[in-house]
Amino acid sequence: IERLYAGVTDVGSISIVCSLVSVAAARCLRRPNYLNLAALRAGLVAACIPTRDVTVSDLVIDLGAEQGLLNLSEHLLTSCPDADLQTTFRQVRPGIWAAPNCRIHPSSKLIGPAVLNKDVTIQARARVVGPAVLDTGVDVGSDAALACCLVGHQAHIPCRSNFANQVVMASTRGAADREPVSWIEQLEAEQTRNELRQAAKPQPTGGRFGRRTYNTAKRVFDFGAALCGLITLAPLLLLVSLMIKLTSHGPVLFGHVRESRGGRAFRCWKFRTMVDRAHAQQRALYAQNAVDGPQFKLQNDPRVTPLGRILRSTNIDEIPQLFNVLRGQMSLVGPRPSPFRENQICVPWREARLSVLPGITGLWQVCRHDRDNGDFHQWIYYDVLYARHRSFAVDLRILLATFLTLGGRWGVPVSWVIPGYQAGWTQRPNADDRSRQDDDRPAARRLAASALAGSGGSNGA
Repeated sequence: IERLYAGVTDVGSISIVCSLVSVAAARCLRRPNYLNLAALRAGLVAACIPTRDVTVSDLVIDLGAEQGLLNLSEHLLTSCPDADLQTTFRQVRPGIWAAPNCRIHPSSKLIGPAVLNKDVTIQARARVVGPAVLDTGVDVGSDAALACCLVGHQAHIPCRSNFANQVVMASTRGAADREPVSWIEQLEAEQTRNELRQAAKPQPTGGRFGRRTYNTAKRVFDFGAALCGLITLAPLLLLVSLMIKLTSHGPVLFGHVRESRGGRAFRCWKFRTMVDRAHAQQRALYAQNAVDGPQFKLQNDPRVTPLGRILRSTNIDEIPQLFNVLRGQMSLVGPRPSPFRENQICVPWREARLSVLPGITGLWQVCRHDRDNGDFHQWIYYDVLYARHRSFAVDLRILLATFLTLGGRWGVPVSWVIPGYQAGWTQRPNADDRSRQDDDRPAARRLAASALAGSGGSNGA
């Protein structure tokens, strides 16, 4: 599966008309909401039910847009056989099909294809140019002109008015006032009402800061801290670089392509801790993978150099990521940056993780239970949880926990970082609790889906 991002990797896409789910799998959903596509897909993801997207190469029309309705009207009028129209309408002029009780003035000019429903009135010298559909009770005034229009129920077209390439609906201000309004005007009015209703609701914020203020303050803090860190640690950077160059063959830094906010690709820098061209050996070692999900990790990776083990155990290998923070590709706190292939496993949590900048440290690093036995679902769970609850106070607590735990050597309770929140995993399970931890994973996946559902309004995820 390949996910494309507009303006980044979008090179054209195909239309998906539906998703097929087996009946046996759909029965696993407790309360399926078939009328809400987003809720249904979230339920399928939470229950780990696979789906198959069905693509279409034929005509696909967006009925939520004015032009989509016009395209559908034109398509139906030009493709419908005359025999089908004759069952309901009669052809009053070439290409003009009218239902009973239609009143058409002899001086009017009609050019098909056009369909007139019941009780349509076309007054003197009015002009209708197809493709056009006039719904029941439409009244076209004298000297009015309609071209390529879809006219709604009981709309009144004033005398000497002109409408072209529009969906014209009757005004909702009252039965006695049926002045036409365009489809765009109705959409704008509905959008205004929605904005007013949204403004009346309490808006989520980043702690005491508004979301925009929080993002600006965080960027200023990240830039200043990264700059000070690089200046302070410059002697250590030079020393480590010299030691890597003297102890193994290859470059000092290793840059792996990861995804930042919005799916933008960037090169995440680290000190090289493996032998040169270690990635070429990964396929042969994949059978020994010690973690689940699409990530890859070995307990005793033979590709790691002796110096690399020291750099990894002390987290010194990640110091060059301060350059990524300085350039705005990463933040000090956020989800761990993942490569493209790892972000394709599940669309909802991918959108949540990529709605914020990735970080050098994050909620997963300080709250995970066992550093050696990584769990992919736990990793995603904490990343999505951070995307929902991020704030300046949460960021400061994560930074403090990172220093206190020496880079996440042991976990801290989630409720300490996010006050009042109960985690979906019990902290630091031992060998006897491992089976209970496995039983908790489905519940944690549902919590991750719930966290994602709550993040949509504030994070744009």
